[in-house]
Amino acid sequence: MSFLVTRGLGLGANNFIASGGLGIGVAASTHTFDLATHWPANTVILNVVGWHAIPDGDPGGNGGDPDYGSWDAENSPAWHAADPDSYPYNPYVTHNPGKCTSYAGEQHRDIASYFRPAAGIYSGTGRDTESRNRKKLMLETVRTDTDPRCRVTVVSIFVNYLGSTSYAGKNPGDSGYISIDDTQYRNLISFYEEADALGMTSVLMPQYMTSAPWQTWHIDFTGASRATRLAAVTTDIVNYLTIANGYTSAFRVNGKLVIEFYPTGEASITVAEFTAIMDDARTAFGSDFYTIVFDKTGNAYAWADAMHPWIAYTEYTQTTGATERLHAEAWQLRAHANILLAQATHTGRVAIASLSPGFDDWVKDWGAGVERLIPRTEDTVLGQFDGTDSSIDSFYIATWDSYFEGTTIEPLVTTKGAEMGWITEALGNRFSETVDAEKTQSLLNRWLDYGIARGCAEVAFGHGRAHHSIEHKRIRSAATNRGALAGGSRSTFDL
Repeated sequence: MSFLVTRGLGLGANNFIASGGLGIGVAASTHTFDLATHWPANTVILNVVGWHAIPDGDPGGNGGDPDYGSWDAENSPAWHAADPDSYPYNPYVTHNPGKCTSYAGEQHRDIASYFRPAAGIYSGTGRDTESRNRKKLMLETVRTDTDPRCRVTVVSIFVNYLGSTSYAGKNPGDSGYISIDDTQYRNLISFYEEADALGMTSVLMPQYMTSAPWQTWHIDFTGASRATRLAAVTTDIVNYLTIANGYTSAFRVNGKLVIEFYPTGEASITVAEFTAIMDDARTAFGSDFYTIVFDKTGNAYAWADAMHPWIAYTEYTQTTGATERLHAEAWQLRAHANILLAQATHTGRVAIASLSPGFDDWVKDWGAGVERLIPRTEDTVLGQFDGTDSSIDSFYIATWDSYFEGTTIEPLVTTKGAEMGWITEALGNRFSETVDAEKTQSLLNRWLDYGIARGCAEVAFGHGRAHHSIEHKRIRSAATNRGALAGGSRSTFDL
């Protein structure tokens, strides 16, 4: 029998769980690849990055976090291009979220993004009332029995790495506190808490970036062996599942929890290693679970139950079209081709189509100085539906709040929710549901009328924005084709 150090479960850093697969002894739980039999039709997953924080001393009130997190980007030389002249300007040193600057004819927070969320900046940690209110607002995208809203059925919450410090409940200033771990842990937990409080069931799923154990900021992994790091991934999975199992809002299919993976990084985990990790995790957790994964090759079907290709920016550059819509159609076909081929030879697997409102890369390929752009237009959205195979009935929206890479559908100051409107109405048409422009606008007004609780004096703290619902009565009005960009360090990701 082998033993893996657990990070979490409120037990501290040096507790042990039994595990098989990567070691000797306990037989792994048997997994049945039958997700396709139980998968709910017309499932729509919305990815939430949620790397945001508000420190004490913020003009809009104390947030309780140690810094501004991704609103301020990363304070690291690695984010600067080797040749600063390759940038039209250097975005990494020109922003200060604690101050305001002129933007779109008004004063808005000077954040690390091309554009600004219509409801202003907020923290994802759930430490303050405003943070909790914004989580409730985001959960308003999830459909109910009587209101399709944004036709979202599942929210996937990106979690890089939780670590032992977060589970110990440490706060800024405590010995061993790690800001990035704590921010993501609190973001995940507070989402579950708010969804449970709202009476939501089977709607939240953690998304684990499994390259995290290889990242240099995790001191406990510095110089660690590959076996140690693989064991840590198993432990992380068990921790995430254990957390989810305590909430009715956790996404379950056929009575089993579902967890998502973004398995890329500098030292990629192999298919064989992932297979062993899943066996270990099922044994240690004591129950079977389903997995969803980002993978454009289709190879992950060897261990995963469902797959989507994320944004697939590389495939966009490899395709063309006479119009934006035709280009987006060709892009969608290319992005999903390998997944569909692999699905045909893997019984019980599910293929999920990715959707994005476009891509407008503030980080310029994470410091490489390369402009990456997919037009943020309705034709880009519609073309993706044109290129989605008729056998696919489920979709993955990337993302709610990726301001850095410009894939956000959260309503913005400039476009006032147009991107969300395009997607929810296109989903309605795809599902043969009634599409009502007035209901779409009502959905968007939840954000446009919310006010900017952490805004600037010139636009009034906490004042509503009801005039937006008059000026933009119909969602299909002309809109600027560039949107806000967002957080989460996905610098090792193969888009």
